Amino acid sequence: MAITSEFKIKLLSHCESLVSTKLEKIKHAIADIVESLESETKSTAGDKHETDRAMMDIEREQLGARLDVAEQQYQILKNIRQRDIKPSKNIHIGSLVKTTKAIYYIAVSVGAITLDNETVYVISKESPIGMLLMNKTEKDTFEFNGETMTIKSVY
Repeated sequence: MAITSEFKIKLLSHCESLVSTKLEKIKHAIADIVESLESETKSTAGDKHETDRAMMDIEREQLGARLDVAEQQYQILKNIRQRDIKPSKNIHIGSLVKTTKAIYYIAVSVGAITLDNETVYVISKESPIGMLLMNKTEKDTFEFNGETMTIKSVY
């Protein structure tokens, strides 16, 4: 596959859509919990009622943490879009990197995405392979999981 700016823009849009959907699902789940907490009345089984409320509060806190992460991911993607998407010699956030083993998009941790019959691993710069790739250039080699890979192209 030839890496093109059109493919990169399409990939970024797909990532934004995935993160936006995740944000909406988390917000909806939080709203459901808040609604349940507000509409619940004190039942005769006092201990069970308090346990249920405490569990909903814990779930709301966990969802709040997931919401923070998703909002940070969305901001990172928004910042990538605002920057110039032209190719760069050095790998940075927003780079699309083709190696001898796989294609990586340095953005946020989304995982494997298949787009136009190509599998791209969307990773953060903090991921193990993301840290290895940062600031490398075309033709550099690196070792990951005991395997040597070469960077074929950076876009």
